[in-house]
Amino acid sequence: MKQHLDTELGRVKKVKPAPVAVVVQESFMQFIDRFVEEGRAGRRLNAKSSHYSPYTLADYLKLKRLLENFSDATAQPIDYPAYSLDFYNAFKGWLTGRGLTLNYVGSLMKNLKMMLKQAHADRLHTNTIFQHKDFKKFSEEVDSIYLTETDLTRLYNLKLTDTPSLDKAWDLFLIGCYTGLRFSDFMHLRPENIKGRILTAPADRRNTLKTSEPGFRT
Repeated sequence: MKQHLDTELGRVKKVKPAPVAVVVQESFMQFIDRFVEEGRAGRRLNAKSSHYSPYTLADYLKLKRLLENFSDATAQPIDYPAYSLDFYNAFKGWLTGRGLTLNYVGSLMKNLKMMLKQAHADRLHTNTIFQHKDFKKFSEEVDSIYLTETDLTRLYNLKLTDTPSLDKAWDLFLIGCYTGLRFSDFMHLRPENIKGRILTAPADRRNTLKTSEPGFRT
């Protein structure tokens, strides 16, 4: 009877709207974590379709930590809409104020640009500030201090056998100079890795050693 009365009187039954599912968008910091995880697993490749080096992925995590520290120190947001030329200049000033060199800060800006570009490609945001000509990596000329071949030869000819601790440090330093390996890599070398004039990577480091380093062959 109620249904007939509603029809005769033109009453329209209210229909409850369907509940709207709330989609939680991945934040920029969460994206960086996921990007690094996928890079380590080989699910993300670089522009040359090669695996990202552990050092590159570690640099992305350093960028994330510095962005979080910057946000804590300045109360500035660090999610996608926050990035602008004003943010770029403020972040740059904060980094250089911490004593970081312009070349290192420039590398951080390059990585920030890269991460924003990758997140944009994943359709996580629409902020295209990373395409602006002034949102860029920068560098400065530096006076590189290095040892010449003559300097290395003089070191090589030193006799430090009476001071074992210095003798070991001398060996390691010369290995680093002549191979071009990073400290974290040549410290893992063992006698079995030296075969004549060729170095072979330790078994636990073969995925991290850069074989293109000067003087390094596998």
